Amino acid sequence: MTAVRLYSPGSEDDDNDGNDEYEPNDVPSTAASITEGTYSDLQILNGERDFYAVTLDEGASLETSISFDHATGDLDLGLFGPNGQLLDSSISVTDDEYVSYS
Repeated sequence: MTAVRLYSPGSEDDDNDGNDEYEPNDVPSTAASITEGTYSDLQILNGERDFYAVTLDEGASLETSISFDHATGDLDLGLFGPNGQLLDSSISVTDDEYVSYS
């Protein structure tokens, strides 16, 4: 399983249960399992971190992105392998972030 981490930098606050349908998913062990698709109305509150888990077939690739207005808040995106190793990250001060793995 591969984990995708979406977070607002600068805070370790994980006490935001209930802010969207995938909570609690603020640590890797509670990552929300998702499938291919588009997900909207997700929320990051008070600097929390959200984790989503995807299962890839051997040889499969993954591309994921988040779209947001940076003026409303700075979000970053990380992609982690099954052992917690960082595979890719997108950390910027602009709108939107993108990561991929193949």
